[in-house]
Amino acid sequence: MYIHVTQQPQSALNLKGRSTQSVSITRVLIFLILLLAIAPAIPAATVNVDDAAQLVSAVNDGAAGDTINIAAGTYLLSASLKPKAGMVIKGAGMNSTILRPAPSWTPGLATLIDPVNWNGVNTSAYFFYLGNNNGNNNVTISELAMDGLKQLQGAVCGNSIDRLTIHHVYFH
Repeated sequence: MYIHVTQQPQSALNLKGRSTQSVSITRVLIFLILLLAIAPAIPAATVNVDDAAQLVSAVNDGAAGDTINIAAGTYLLSASLKPKAGMVIKGAGMNSTILRPAPSWTPGLATLIDPVNWNGVNTSAYFFYLGNNNGNNNVTISELAMDGLKQLQGAVCGNSIDRLTIHHVYFH
């Protein structure tokens, strides 16, 4: 949107004694406030999942800010989950929602995290991959267990991620 405010001479007054410049700026501000008030907000979705395919789709294809509620059960994953900024991923409890790597998920364990050479990291060897300095912040993972970590390099991988919250999570 482009807004152009022209400046009138100081001597130009409207009938109420205010300069036309202050009236124009006031009108523009009122217009912008009304525009923001009526602009539709895009609410984040709450998605309830109860199988691995739904979980992968909800996390990897979901929008920033979505909440993913994972029902009790065991979920065999064959690749990393890639949450967006602001996502909340919540299980039904540490003893109830269990993520495990499927037997077919063999990402290789040769390349460990190297803070100097991030590009060489095998990012497919983690339950959650948050990205490499991409603004994927404010992610919360809670109320679940990640089991089978010997088959992977770890549970969560990301570089330059702010405000990652992990609570009530069992790692095994």
